[in-house]
Amino acid sequence: SSCRGTSFIRVSAAQKEDEFAGSPIRKCLAAVIYRDAFEGSLAIVILANFVCICIDTDARATSPDDGLKTSAPQWVEHLTGTCFIFFVVEFGMRATVEQKVVFKNMWNCLDFFIIVTGS
Repeated sequence: SSCRGTSFIRVSAAQKEDEFAGSPIRKCLAAVIYRDAFEGSLAIVILANFVCICIDTDARATSPDDGLKTSAPQWVEHLTGTCFIFFVVEFGMRATVEQKVVFKNMWNCLDFFIIVTGS
């Protein structure tokens, strides 16, 4: 009951796992990244990263040294770094599972651009 041609209709995790099945590692990673719980965790990390960016931007805007050095709390820098590592690992898992088709999804292209630029 899914339509692969429409991006608004979600393909089930089992269908995704079957589509990218191959080696046991790919199958195991597919079982992780296509679960709703993983997607929910990713959404929480994205939200946390957004909050950190807002706090850091605010700290730079009110910094006496023209915003060149952040005066944000140390925990913000640590959490931002942790989020970035999570994004890199998530993209690596996705690239391992999807291999050659990973860049056919525009969201994956955006993720790759963000990771490469370090934004």
